Amino acid sequence: AGGAGPVLTCGGAELAVPPLMSPHDFHDFVTVIDKPVHALAHKYGRYTWIHCHGKLDKVLEEFVEIGVDILEPVEAPPGGNVDLKDVKSRIGREVIIMGNMPYEAIISWPAERIRERVRSDCRAAMDGGGFIMMPCASPFEPVLSDDGFDGFREYILAGREYGRYCNS
Repeated sequence: AGGAGPVLTCGGAELAVPPLMSPHDFHDFVTVIDKPVHALAHKYGRYTWIHCHGKLDKVLEEFVEIGVDILEPVEAPPGGNVDLKDVKSRIGREVIIMGNMPYEAIISWPAERIRERVRSDCRAAMDGGGFIMMPCASPFEPVLSDDGFDGFREYILAGREYGRYCNS
C-alpha cells in the first residue's frame, strides 16, 4: 500500500534447503512463513522474486506453494542438483526461472562450450516463456580478467542468438 515494488525480492531460503534442513523443515521454516508475505505483495499488484542458491530438487514445488513469481538462480550440478528441463516441466508454468549458468563456467570455459551451454539451456527452458538467462553469480574479482570478459561477451552474444522469444 506504501508503494513498494513493482518487484519485491527476498533471500534466506537458501539457508534452509537440503541438506542444511530437511524438506519438512524447509516447509515449516520457509514456505509457511513466506507464503503470507508473497500473498500480501500480490494483493497490491506486486511481483515477488526469491534468490535461493543450492540443491532445490526436494523443495522445488515449495516455491509454487509460497507463490513466488521468479526463482533464481536455479543451478545445475555441481552447485545445485536440478536439471533445467526438469525444473521447467515441474514448476515452469507457475514460476519464472532465472539462471542456470555457473559463473565459473563463464570465466573459464572456451567460447564454443559456453555457446553450447547457452543453446542447451535455451532449448530446455524457453518453451512457453518464463525463462530468463542469467549467470548464477556475479564477478567476485575486483577486476575481471581478459578471459572472464571474453567469456561474458560470448555468453551475451550466444544469448542474443539462441535466446530470442521473437524476431521483432
